[in-house]
Amino acid sequence: MTNDSPRVNRSGFVAVQQNKVLALVPDGRLDEVSAALADAGADLSQVEVLQGEVGARILDYEGTEHGRWARLVRAVQKLGTASNERENYAAALRGGESVVIVPARERSEVDAVARVLVGHDGRRVIHFGRFTTDQISY
Repeated sequence: MTNDSPRVNRSGFVAVQQNKVLALVPDGRLDEVSAALADAGADLSQVEVLQGEVGARILDYEGTEHGRWARLVRAVQKLGTASNERENYAAALRGGESVVIVPARERSEVDAVARVLVGHDGRRVIHFGRFTTDQISY
């Protein structure tokens, strides 16, 4: 059974995303993005959305909202390039955009989800695979 809406600001701290496509989407487009994702076969009950200041705290760019472990994880991550994306996402959340996080394992799923997100003004679309990270553009 699938839910008809994504989970908004209900996820916890995530150290590393895997097998997911993330994108920044204007807040005003979330309903149509959700409908398009459902039409593309996404299970909306598994789609997560981060919004506003609450979403920025969940994303926790600095690691200060989730204890010492999170602080250590983010400090180590800042040594790599993925830190730039987390910083961009945190700023976008505070600026009125949402981060949409869609599970996608197979290449065909990744492509379908990414096309939906890009087609609805999604930007900074990134696929986090098991061991790879790819920015997607069309």
